[in-house]
Amino acid sequence: MNLDQIFIYAIVLAVVIFIISYIIKMLKGKIAIELEKFEYSTGEEIKGQVILKLRKEVKATALNIGIIGERKQKSSFGRKSSSQKNAVYEFKKPISGEKIYPAGESKFDFKLKTPSNIESKINSGNATVDTMMNTMLSYAGMIRWYVVAELEVAGLNIKKKVQINIS
Repeated sequence: MNLDQIFIYAIVLAVVIFIISYIIKMLKGKIAIELEKFEYSTGEEIKGQVILKLRKEVKATALNIGIIGERKQKSSFGRKSSSQKNAVYEFKKPISGEKIYPAGESKFDFKLKTPSNIESKINSGNATVDTMMNTMLSYAGMIRWYVVAELEVAGLNIKKKVQINIS
């Protein structure tokens, strides 16, 4: 077996695993997030609802809501380039605890506060350093903000992520 065959088998296996995990998640149900709006200021309160739509009752350890800030960073080495997402902010809290969640639709209200200490520009007092650091930050990419809801269950968690803007 040569390297190309091994690579093809690995890709096929990854696709099969992805499809099986997707089917298992869909058999459990799905989760949705409804927000009052999508544009927020720093320190502002986010209000919304998490809606569970379960096909059958599910025993779960928690239903969590949170905010994640991710920055996509690109790097290149010669002709090859890659990118990865790094979490720059992460907060989660439970909105419901361990229990058996019933089949059908259930709604859970939530409130979260956006981070109040987001600083998009560096201001050290030294113009040369500030320009250099702000240029590097802009190259690193903007922070993308998400409200994330997750039902923690045995096997595969049911998760939903909705992008918001915080300025």
